[in-house]
Amino acid sequence: MDDYIDAMRRGWAALDPELSTASGDTLGRMARISRIVQVQTDAILVDHGISRDEFDLLSLLVRAGGPLTPTALARALWVSASGTTKRLHKLEASGLIVRRVHPSDARAVLIEPSDTALDAIRPVLHARAVHEDAILATMSRGARIALGNTLRELLVALEGEYTGAAGSDNATQDRGEKS
Repeated sequence: MDDYIDAMRRGWAALDPELSTASGDTLGRMARISRIVQVQTDAILVDHGISRDEFDLLSLLVRAGGPLTPTALARALWVSASGTTKRLHKLEASGLIVRRVHPSDARAVLIEPSDTALDAIRPVLHARAVHEDAILATMSRGARIALGNTLRELLVALEGEYTGAAGSDNATQDRGEKS
């Protein structure tokens, strides 16, 4: 059974037989799967009245276990400061986050989820989990575990190349404390 990536590789092989597309085989599939899943999960988010950007920021705050600075949020989500500010304004207007003046620096703020934030995103989390389970249901449990372990190995190696990579421990450690 061929997929889009097989057709792409055949096309490149016909145009340039010397071109190695072996890595593109795997990385192309990862990118294509990621894009398909993102489009599908974006639809779930829209159905729940929240954008991906807002959901990613809010879920990071809920999981963080304490307030974060806007800089820490931007770094963890790999977005600009202005992009983070825009998301924060919308979430604050919706009552899903709270800004507090930093206790040791009145010029700085700390961001934390409101008391209703977890309840607001819980249905979205459940809907996404059901959808993601359905996607992977086509694979055996062993294949899912093997794929997860292999992807973890690659992600850890790639994240190690970037300071403050999304998902890394140091990305969420900046709670605005002064050293």
